Amino acid sequence: MRSPVAVPVSTPVAPAAIVSKASPLSTPWTDQVPTTNPLPEYPRPQETRLDWQSLNGG
Repeated sequence: MRSPVAVPVSTPVAPAAIVSKASPLSTPWTDQVPTTNPLPEYPRPQETRLDWQSLNGG
């Protein structure tokens, strides 16, 4: 006969609220940046070079 096994149960935890800190380097646009809707991904450049040369020796 097997003995019962205790399984830990995790309790759901509510996400912590975002608390703004004072910016050491602020601009006129600092207060206009929304903290509730950040950029979905890292911004990618819109322009690309058609002809380029690698300076890494390749």
